Amino acid sequence: MSFSLSLSSHLKSTKANLISTTYLSLGELHKAYSKTTIDKTIKQLGDNGAAVHHDVDATEIELQVPKGTVAVFNFPCVPG
Repeated sequence: MSFSLSLSSHLKSTKANLISTTYLSLGELHKAYSKTTIDKTIKQLGDNGAAVHHDVDATEIELQVPKGTVAVFNFPCVPG
């Protein structure tokens, strides 16, 4: 989510919609990384106007989003 956070900082003054996604569920993120860090990042993303969706498998979704929406799939996800 750090890439999404950086991107959201640059986009927050625009009208772009940013949707940050994670393959892991929120619970899995808390186990793999620091809960405090994850929660802080999610809050900062929200403060920048970004939405965060967890447990998203990019190979099994169809994106139907309004024009101007940026969906960020963070690769690779390497916990630890």
